[in-house]
Amino acid sequence: MSRGTPILVIDDGELDSACAILEQLGADFERLPGSSARAPVRHPETLLLSSEARARSLRMQRAAVGSNPRATWIAFAAEGSETPMPALSAAGFDFLVREPVHPTALRVLLQRALYRGPDARHAPRVAFGKPVTFKTGAWRETAILIDLSPSGCRLLTPRPAKERSEIAVALPATLAGGATLELLGHVVRVSSAELECGRIGETTVGVRFAPLDPSTRERLAAVLAERVLGPALLAADAVPGESEPRPPRLYRRASYAKKLTAMESGNAYMVMCRDISERGMRIEPVAG
Repeated sequence: MSRGTPILVIDDGELDSACAILEQLGADFERLPGSSARAPVRHPETLLLSSEARARSLRMQRAAVGSNPRATWIAFAAEGSETPMPALSAAGFDFLVREPVHPTALRVLLQRALYRGPDARHAPRVAFGKPVTFKTGAWRETAILIDLSPSGCRLLTPRPAKERSEIAVALPATLAGGATLELLGHVVRVSSAELECGRIGETTVGVRFAPLDPSTRERLAAVLAERVLGPALLAADAVPGESEPRPPRLYRRASYAKKLTAMESGNAYMVMCRDISERGMRIEPVAG
């Protein structure tokens, strides 16, 4: 294998769908047949994709001192398989993808793993690609859960939802530890899904969760922990519990108690700012 490979895929054909998405994204990657690979395997600079079984057979282990920015390691395993999660985490893998996974969710995960710009998330949302249900009115509908974080999610829906509308997303028992988990929030973004492997007419719906009670927050954290293995855990989106210390902020906030005009979809309204930093501002809650 050449030195300095940016993206490495280790498989024997089982990761064809992931490779097809990498090609669509224009990514330059190297594919190493798992059956002929020998340990040690040189680590890629940006992204590593491997089946969980191959990762174990090759005794893959991330170096204690890595590159900056840190490469993303993703392992793939069959849904329901007995996967040694602690071993994968200790080896340095960041995410576990349970197959089969919807191509929209997989594309989102790979796109964010490849991005190295200044606005890259410190902790990407976790890709799921599994069926869930949601309710925005009187009827409950089925959608695909594209990704999930402690503060929100994105859905792939057959019909668009109304922005700012209240929504209840229900994770099935198979994803939520044996019992349905309902997450309340509101719709913050609606867009066409065609550019993210969706079909014509499908829509991606962004959801921001309302404040979660401690029990719901704990269950949601357990759902995420099934997919996130290493330091890529969504600390940037996490909502610490009352007894948990908040991590130090990367950007200093300054008090800025001023009224401002906000624009959204052509509508203007007044908001009360509370504080501001280089990355954003905090405002008083606004209905909807």
